[in-house]
Amino acid sequence: MAGKTTTINIKSYNRTQIFRHLFQKGALSQKEISLNLNLSMPTVIQNLNEMREQNLIIEKGVQDSTGGRKAKKLGINAMAHVALGLDITKHHISIVLVDLLGNILESRRLRCIYQDTPDFYENLAEQVNEILKKQSLSNDFVLGMCISIPAIVKPDHRTITYSRLIPSLPADVEILQHIQGYFPFPAMLMNDASCSGFAEHWYHPDHTDMFYLLLSNSVGGSILFQDQVYPGMNNRSAEIGHTTLMPDGKKCYCGRLGCVDSYCSANYLSDFSENRTLEDFFEKLEQGIPSYQAHWKEYLNYVAMTISNIHMLFDCDIIVGGYVGNFIEPYMDLLKELVMKTEIFSDNADFILPCMLHAESSAVGAALIYIDQFIQSI
Repeated sequence: MAGKTTTINIKSYNRTQIFRHLFQKGALSQKEISLNLNLSMPTVIQNLNEMREQNLIIEKGVQDSTGGRKAKKLGINAMAHVALGLDITKHHISIVLVDLLGNILESRRLRCIYQDTPDFYENLAEQVNEILKKQSLSNDFVLGMCISIPAIVKPDHRTITYSRLIPSLPADVEILQHIQGYFPFPAMLMNDASCSGFAEHWYHPDHTDMFYLLLSNSVGGSILFQDQVYPGMNNRSAEIGHTTLMPDGKKCYCGRLGCVDSYCSANYLSDFSENRTLEDFFEKLEQGIPSYQAHWKEYLNYVAMTISNIHMLFDCDIIVGGYVGNFIEPYMDLLKELVMKTEIFSDNADFILPCMLHAESSAVGAALIYIDQFIQSI
């Protein structure tokens, strides 16, 4: 029995290796796969044939001829499976559909107030069905649907323990039970910052360790350690928004004083603007209006202090994302300059990076969770 198990494990390992290699490199010939992975040609051919039967790989042209017969190039069939990501906020729902390579096939944002009611979930199911129909996909193609929410989620990925941002999200109730019945595929819940962090990590594959700082209507974080989200013992790691920045400072929505969230959330900027939107704030900032420039400098000082504290603890790259992260890139030099005022060990602040995803990062990351799980299981 032990010998049989070992053989099965080796076979599974080889198949996973081949699939991941194609995922990373794109279309390759059988010979290239064999040479790159140091696997025998029969092993490569057998595994490729099995993946062909599952419709996971397809022919993608031929190699340039070097004399003789042109070798066929094989690659992943991106449409073999898809995954859905939902992001539920206080006033919006975002729905994203991604393929097996992580390409965004569809993105939809709806303005609506979340309610734990059949009408809300029926509308959500209708939107999802429309998206799948538009892509000519049946439910069988869907690996699953991950739902991103601004809340602390239990390790079961079914129950919320804390959410002050969406009052109608019931805490300590297995909320997934209320949702799952409207969808015929697997579903799970995940914290929004963890989803956004996972998405950024997907597009920063060279960074195995990083901290994602979410600067949205709330401030959150996500720790990516050895290519995985580090959840903590109770799925509430990286809650940087509720660490103390200013002792006895402003009151936070959590009830405590001086939290990072009170000084670094997107609301700190939008509430200052004439039209109470981030777009309006940055428009006025670009116009050079002194009061907006002063407020922005003050805000960046708070963010810089927060980043310095994170870097002192984790000593890794820090990605600045969320609503504010969408606007941050032109101001990175100023932010780095402010961070360096408090840095002790670093010669520069190149560890601070702007986010790559500027739209629906939480929903995209949620969908990618299922794609990653599938790739890990090949």
